Amino acid sequence: MRDNVRSRLIHLIIGLVLLIAFPCLGKAQEDGNSSPDSPPQPTGIKVTSFEELVNVFKTRNIAIESNSKNQVIQINASQDDSRSVLVIKWDNKNGVIHYIQVMPLILKEEQEALFLQSAAILNHGFLFPGIGINPVNHGTYYRLSLPISPRGYLWDFEVITFTRFTMNKAAEFLPTLTAVLDGKIEVKDTLTAHQQHLKALAKSRIVSNIFTRKYSTQALGSEWILDFKKETVQLLRDGKLAIQSNYSVNNNQLTFTDTAGPLASKDAATYQYRLDQDRLIFDVVNDTSSGRTKVITGDLWTLTK
Repeated sequence: MRDNVRSRLIHLIIGLVLLIAFPCLGKAQEDGNSSPDSPPQPTGIKVTSFEELVNVFKTRNIAIESNSKNQVIQINASQDDSRSVLVIKWDNKNGVIHYIQVMPLILKEEQEALFLQSAAILNHGFLFPGIGINPVNHGTYYRLSLPISPRGYLWDFEVITFTRFTMNKAAEFLPTLTAVLDGKIEVKDTLTAHQQHLKALAKSRIVSNIFTRKYSTQALGSEWILDFKKETVQLLRDGKLAIQSNYSVNNNQLTFTDTAGPLASKDAATYQYRLDQDRLIFDVVNDTSSGRTKVITGDLWTLTK
């Protein structure tokens, strides 16, 4: 009985934190009951049962395996060379939905104590704790439990939001935990190391967001476009290829290594960059191509929609 009360209290506390962090979880007023001064309410489909939960994924063409008897959904969450699965458990008895992302990390018996020490530090040091060990197979996981009660439902968009959230949190924690097990990080440094990892990850996401887009400027009487892909960029002049390059980003510097195009240079070129809203600004560090320097640094590069 005490364990059940304790479990419900924990779920309630987590629910309150989630309500603050994710306002979309707030209860929407029923149609016709909101006043003219009420803020806009969420719109979507209410999920009140396991069958409706399954339908959320089916209507979005997300491949799942469902077990109605156990009220469980499994989603293939493999990334790169890592094979993993996300388990979603509809726990109607306790009024909770569990998202359990299995980590591709199986522990040896002698590693478990070390893992648990680091997991405890991370679980206490960051919002949304949930790192644990499966005692049956010595596997590892990240779990997020959300209250269904007392509201009685989730919105369909909440289901998808927290599916992605759980996958991402597991992916964030995994490198730090692996580094501890490999002896690259001492247990006492777990918190600091993970904070540094999150900062680097955030910066990487910002850089990735910048350099997967297309920007344009006017220079030397022509329209120029920088068309960034994952690892390559094309410099177009009036719609025609001028230079194709591989590029790399280091802090606030961007280095081009030309591979094709009539204006390609044999020497690598490096520029400092900064972002002003949706506009890129470049300053030359070194470039033997004076023509490219005039184009790149001549004016602001504006995001092309």
